Amino acid sequence: MSAVVPPGLKKRWEEFGELSRGCWLKAKKAEVSAEKQFPLFWDCMKEGDPAVSKAEMEECVRLGRPLAPHPICIISHIAKGASSPEAVTKCLEEGRVHGISLLACRAAKAGELP
Repeated sequence: MSAVVPPGLKKRWEEFGELSRGCWLKAKKAEVSAEKQFPLFWDCMKEGDPAVSKAEMEECVRLGRPLAPHPICIISHIAKGASSPEAVTKCLEEGRVHGISLLACRAAKAGELP
């Protein structure tokens, strides 16, 4: 088994990590309580990591790489009163998907993964 990460996947992974770190720094600079930092972080992540299109989601399914909903999106919908299955459905309808499943799909589309 190779321990080498394909260059395209590594680049997208690093971009996602940079976005996440930057959003946490932005939330912490707001000088609000920890409970209020999370919504700021999530809003920043949504701005910097746009929703995935329905077409791309369908392509990932076709490739055998269906996208998982973003766990933070699920938590935010549940906090607003949705059931777990409703939250999953809403997140996928919004195109809010788990970054790692999206990276894997895009790498597969680029031929970097089987």
